[in-house]
Amino acid sequence: MVYLLKRNLDQVLELNCDQRVTRNMTELGRIEYLETLLAVLKQRTEVESHFLQEAVNASFLGGNKSEDTVQRFEMIYDHQKSRASWKTNLAMILVMVSLLIASYSFILQPYIPAEEGFADPGMPTYHVISPDNAYLQAEEDGTYSLFVNGQLFDIITENDLNSEPYNLLPIS
Repeated sequence: MVYLLKRNLDQVLELNCDQRVTRNMTELGRIEYLETLLAVLKQRTEVESHFLQEAVNASFLGGNKSEDTVQRFEMIYDHQKSRASWKTNLAMILVMVSLLIASYSFILQPYIPAEEGFADPGMPTYHVISPDNAYLQAEEDGTYSLFVNGQLFDIITENDLNSEPYNLLPIS
């Protein structure tokens, strides 16, 4: 995957360099530039030495792929068609920034209502214990039964009575 990305990056860099070099050239200057690239390609095929082929390849990265070379030639020759206006570039940047900001503005989550009476046995449940909904009942063995919403919830020792919320609850 990295090799493919590197190859594409090389092509994009070559296209960018070609565009910058030929930006202010006349049509005749662009044709001469294309003839120079063609001469480099011919020289590459004629060189038999491996060292010299590598040197020529370094000066012409797109030499192995004919589609890349055709793309370079078309971009250089029809440079007016290939140049995007600054308005188009600005519009694309604004759209991308808007999409980035919008992606952080909301989170899509499916709505799944909880079933009545359903509780996962592995998940703890929490109850608010206050004097309004809970009370303690003294037992004969010295412990206290904690009732929450009229149901037995837990057994409390006398040591627990000194801490909140148990010290706030009425004892019956």
